[in-house]
Amino acid sequence: DYPDPTPDNPVIIYSTQAIELLVILITGAAFSGMAATIRELVGERDVFLREKAVGLRSGSYMMAKAIVLALIVTVQTAVMVGIALALNKAPSDAVLMGSPGLELAFCCWAVAFVSGLLGLAVSAFVSSSEQVMPVLVVSIMAQLVLSGGIIPIDGRAVFEQLSWFMPARWGYAMAAATTEMNTIIPTRKDGLWDHEVGQWLMNYGILSAIGLVCLCLCLIGLVRRGRR
Repeated sequence: DYPDPTPDNPVIIYSTQAIELLVILITGAAFSGMAATIRELVGERDVFLREKAVGLRSGSYMMAKAIVLALIVTVQTAVMVGIALALNKAPSDAVLMGSPGLELAFCCWAVAFVSGLLGLAVSAFVSSSEQVMPVLVVSIMAQLVLSGGIIPIDGRAVFEQLSWFMPARWGYAMAAATTEMNTIIPTRKDGLWDHEVGQWLMNYGILSAIGLVCLCLCLIGLVRRGRR
């Protein structure tokens, strides 16, 4: 609750619209990417094993899936961010790319793509399509809570450490830096949201590292599946 404002003691109440909109965009991107792939490999298991028997390489199969994923999330992100920018004011200044709208779209694309790679990794290890839905729900809920937009994460023991493994945490940080969230809502400052090139690149680098780990796990799962 805020105290009643007086001429000598005015109360400034900051709008949370921007932070809430970013939560929707980033969580939506994470969901769209992961939902597009989490059934992909387990659903094609028999096809993969037949192709594997005649010489298909696990790495080539995985990269083909990743390329298709990149194309899918590009379309999804363009539509999602396009609608958001048509209905809301665009960020005023980009960190790195010149165009703030393009940079925001890239942030969402990166989250969707890495979440899709996470979905591929999960799909490579589960044994049936029925097992993927609980994993999808838990993963998206965790990313929603630990992105840093719903509740403050910076400086909170355990929660902050858990958030390091979430694509949405780093994608949200990229988008928050692009939109200058620390300036818009100074009461919710987060060190990862600084509107600086170095911080933005660090956020992107860690998000990319998570994607690389997911690719490696996916490849391990495919190789193990091919040996059974």
